[in-house]
Amino acid sequence: MKHLFRRAPLAGVNGHHLVTQGVDISKMEQEQIARAFTRTFASDDGRVVLSHLQAMTFQRAFAASAPESDLRYAEGQRALVAQILRLIDRGRG
Repeated sequence: MKHLFRRAPLAGVNGHHLVTQGVDISKMEQEQIARAFTRTFASDDGRVVLSHLQAMTFQRAFAASAPESDLRYAEGQRALVAQILRLIDRGRG
């Protein structure tokens, strides 16, 4: 499997450079990745880890006074766990 990310400094983003930039991957590689996620989280340990990730992200609430930065951070975590769940589901098919 080829590397999915490569170094790609991008100028002009608040004066910082991004470390990686996503590289397009083929449909076959996408399917391999989805199956790998499915296998990884199919084990007993994988199910425990996935359950913990879901509890940390989807079952967490913030007070109305929570800073916007905290809400954005939490939403990023939720999005990542949701992507993992989508890949697991796709890998079953």
